[in-house]
Amino acid sequence: MPSHAGAHWAGSFDRVHVNKNADATKMVTLAHVCDLSVAKPGFVGHDGPFLNAHNLGQQLVEPMKTTIFSWGYYGWGNHTPELIEAVDAVEKSRGFKPPIFVDIRIRRSVRAAGFNGPSFEKLLGTKRHVWMKSLGNNFIETREGPPIQIADPKSAKDLLRFAKTHALEKRRLIYFCSCQWLRCEGKECHRAEVTRLLFKFAKEEGSSVELVEWPGGQSKRVPLKAAPEIFRAVRNGGKTIPLGKNADAKMLGLPWCSVATLHSNGESFHRIVGPAVRSKGQWCLPVLDGCPEPIAEIAEFDKQAEMLRRDLGLEPIEA
Repeated sequence: MPSHAGAHWAGSFDRVHVNKNADATKMVTLAHVCDLSVAKPGFVGHDGPFLNAHNLGQQLVEPMKTTIFSWGYYGWGNHTPELIEAVDAVEKSRGFKPPIFVDIRIRRSVRAAGFNGPSFEKLLGTKRHVWMKSLGNNFIETREGPPIQIADPKSAKDLLRFAKTHALEKRRLIYFCSCQWLRCEGKECHRAEVTRLLFKFAKEEGSSVELVEWPGGQSKRVPLKAAPEIFRAVRNGGKTIPLGKNADAKMLGLPWCSVATLHSNGESFHRIVGPAVRSKGQWCLPVLDGCPEPIAEIAEFDKQAEMLRRDLGLEPIEA
């Protein structure tokens, strides 16, 4: 997928473990949430974790909203260990367990080393990785017909069930492919269609879900103190804002299209940024193109950031 002109920066689901001492009413409640009986052919390589109805039965009484993330690994091919560390830190800061990654590519032979073949699966382990090629794009293999053709659209129901099941133990899902953006210059990534399928099936069954690009959240205003050389470099067109060798969960999970205000020696300016990424051995915030003039008021940056979020498909969808 081409980069956005205004925003560029350069298992098997086959069982649930149930405590034999759990009372029958709790087990029945769990059975209403997930299918306990059949293997799901769309899932490849997942081996847990699974739920304990005795521990989770009480949580099933009240309906809850399940957040499901989509994501593109663009730019992370050489930094997968740091990626996992960052994602886990963000989810921990929000009160969640490390998430499960669901690969929705139809094939995995790619140039990005960390996502080529089973590389990412081996790094994560089978308890935290699923290859669900049934939600891949058939066009990638056939090169015929429409540019987006989900291999088995109905398998999105399995992904929805999978997410709801693991939400009960405070663990969320991130389904991913390679594309940087859901939408870009009038074109869509196939995970946008997967998102629509999840929305459709959630509506049909009355599930409460939020579908959003990782790391989610509403854009923020972020004040940053910058060394004079960094201040000058970014003001003169630099595409990243260096943070150093370490970054906290706030920067790692910064919502897309937040507005950073850099301060140095009594001067300041604004930039539209995304969550921290790895570059040249350190963490940095990517600066998105399409920012207003440097002298513009922060309200102009807020307005442009909102437009970018809509154009790139970064706003959450709720059912």
